Amino acid sequence: MTENLPTLYEELNRKALESLKWLVEQHEAGYISDAELYTARVAMFNTIAGLVDNEITQLTFTDPLPEDRKEVTQRVLRKGDSVLILSHRVGTTSVELTTLAKSGLRRSERTFDSPRQAREWLDKAVRSLTAMQGFVTI
Repeated sequence: MTENLPTLYEELNRKALESLKWLVEQHEAGYISDAELYTARVAMFNTIAGLVDNEITQLTFTDPLPEDRKEVTQRVLRKGDSVLILSHRVGTTSVELTTLAKSGLRRSERTFDSPRQAREWLDKAVRSLTAMQGFVTI
């Protein structure tokens, strides 16, 4: 007696739908951000395209995430009465520096050739400021 087992194609369709449903539930419950949902949908699309029903693949397709919805990597440093905030919006080529001191608020921006260079500069700047200039991460 043989059981009526699902085909690999049917099983991939089922798993893809279950995974997408789980992602949406996690997002709606507040466990993952817009950017995390976007990244997961792109990864699903790249994984399942051509392997499952086209209708399921289309559910994972998404337009690029708007700039104002992207995650921000932010580091806050303090030295005495001064506070330095370094911010990099994921996917952009700039790092914003905000200095809060007795003399007031000052903002500046550094622009790089790629998002990777911007993020690497932010990380390097934080290491340098904490190791050599006495700033403390808060």
